[in-house]
Amino acid sequence: MVLHRRPGSSLLRTIAPLVALGLGLAYWISHSQNHHDYYTSSFAPYLFSAAETMTDATSSLVVSARQTGTSSPPKVTFGVTNTSPRPVTVLAWESPLDPLALQLGRVAVTPSGGRQPLDFPTVQVRRRMPPGPDDLVTIEPGETAENEVVLREALLPPERLGRRATVVCRGSWAAVWPGLRAADVGEQARAELGANKDAVKGSYESEPLEIEVEVES
Repeated sequence: MVLHRRPGSSLLRTIAPLVALGLGLAYWISHSQNHHDYYTSSFAPYLFSAAETMTDATSSLVVSARQTGTSSPPKVTFGVTNTSPRPVTVLAWESPLDPLALQLGRVAVTPSGGRQPLDFPTVQVRRRMPPGPDDLVTIEPGETAENEVVLREALLPPERLGRRATVVCRGSWAAVWPGLRAADVGEQARAELGANKDAVKGSYESEPLEIEVEVES
């Protein structure tokens, strides 16, 4: 059996998909135009907030270090200053404000003349989720939150440090909530950490601090 195709039928089969595609495109353009304002008003604040937050919330948190004791073991106090015009709440975990900053490896210590930081035993801590309200630190505009770290002899014996050493605190913020105080960060937000819609993450690093170490002769 031989099938005969009508010229008109063949042309119709060729044109029909193009017509359907054109109608679909026209509908999509019309639909997009009708809803353009909606999507702009819905997403623009979020995108602006995210960009502004990443710039302000993380870079406006200035990490400093100062020596607060030369006696063995030496002590270093790390400070986090909020240079933005609004409050910022940070999760202390893994930050310069973490009481376990040294044990977690957030503090690097390099003896004078050394090329690499000293190796010392660090720990991995399993913390209960979500973080509690006491794990959050709110820093008001222009204020500084501090945490004193003892360079424990068990980890960093004076003979390894030498008489002078350089200390740097570096790592990543687990969660930063710009514009919020600790009381405003609920349990759900704490559970989501840096993935929370109101939170951001970022890296931090203090300026190198040269410390003096008392070493027995």
